[in-house]
Amino acid sequence: DFLESRGFADEVGQRRVVLNALSICNLYLEKCTDGAGSCQWSGLRVALDHYSARGISACAVISGQFARRYGSMLPSDLWSKAVVCLDFDKCFGDLMLIELAKRLNCQFVDNLRCVAYPVSIMTAEAASWLQENHSELKVEFDFTSSGVFIPNEPAEFVEI
Repeated sequence: DFLESRGFADEVGQRRVVLNALSICNLYLEKCTDGAGSCQWSGLRVALDHYSARGISACAVISGQFARRYGSMLPSDLWSKAVVCLDFDKCFGDLMLIELAKRLNCQFVDNLRCVAYPVSIMTAEAASWLQENHSELKVEFDFTSSGVFIPNEPAEFVEI
């Protein structure tokens, strides 16, 4: 199974999180660089390392639009930790983020406002899951100017 190959085996008690790579890389570019240049994969590495150091399996979702813009530059060390959506629109990356978090019933890391998710193209089940769980499972984040990833997570990681 694709998810098992990325360390997301469906094991009881396994702590997992799904990351929006576009959201993370864009904020890192804004907060930790002079804003010039292209994608900052360092931000995604920092976020992945944050969760890994805590024993949490993390998988980054990369939208097709983002992949087309920077995909040829995606470092090989990130391929095993990412799901690349081959689509024609950024919203499919957002859709994949929610669908994957729903399937795994885990937290998702993104700074997108919940009202901006593409519910009109989601399955009724995914839209309902988002509505019922976003306040408990959606994790917003920030970076310090020195590049430290700061998730706004609950005091204890949500075990589902």
